Amino acid sequence: MVLLERLSSAREAGYYAGAYRWLDAIMMYAWTVLPLFFARFAHAAARPRELRQLLWLGQRVVAIPLLLLVAFVLFRGEVLFWQFGHSTGPELARMVRCLKILFLNVLVHAFFAIYSTLLTSTRHQQAVSWLVALSIGLNLTLNLLLLPRYGAIAAAINTLLSVLLVSGGYVWLVSQRMRVRVPWHLIAQLALAFGLLCGAWYLVRTQLTLVWWLETGLMGVFFAGLLPLPVW
Repeated sequence: MVLLERLSSAREAGYYAGAYRWLDAIMMYAWTVLPLFFARFAHAAARPRELRQLLWLGQRVVAIPLLLLVAFVLFRGEVLFWQFGHSTGPELARMVRCLKILFLNVLVHAFFAIYSTLLTSTRHQQAVSWLVALSIGLNLTLNLLLLPRYGAIAAAINTLLSVLLVSGGYVWLVSQRMRVRVPWHLIAQLALAFGLLCGAWYLVRTQLTLVWWLETGLMGVFFAGLLPLPVW
């Protein structure tokens, strides 16, 4: 954010900060849950079958709540800025736009953050460190190129691109260096559930006029109804 303020403006940095704090708040869930799997992954490192079962469990535990939250932000993100009563309409719109882009990072983490924990708990810390360093380098380069012209929106997009790079690297490392397969079928099932949730939410937004909390509750029940299906 300091770089954004220096290369763009304090106003743009404020837009980004207003949105980013919600990213930090939501990701606290993942950063609380993932360490619980760290120890279990390390304990099961020599037992591929147990490790696979833990990975499948972790994939669900991390992803399911985050997917619902991402959908909420994509369709009702403006609700989170209730405290910005003195901001203008265009200012709120820019913060909401930044928030929605940033929450695509949460979507990526929902699917792939568990692989970072798997790798670091099974003695692949050096490879993970190189991936993180590469993503930081990419983020810094993109910021220097794009922040002066596009401001907060560029910062949000640059963050997303960096997360995509490092997450893709995690998946590649797991597939190449570990004796446990990436559960693509489970990822596809979660992605399908998320897609159905977003489709249903779009229909509710366009066809009904509900207060945000009732709409969110309805979509939460709908999403929960998808989870016990046989694909799980």
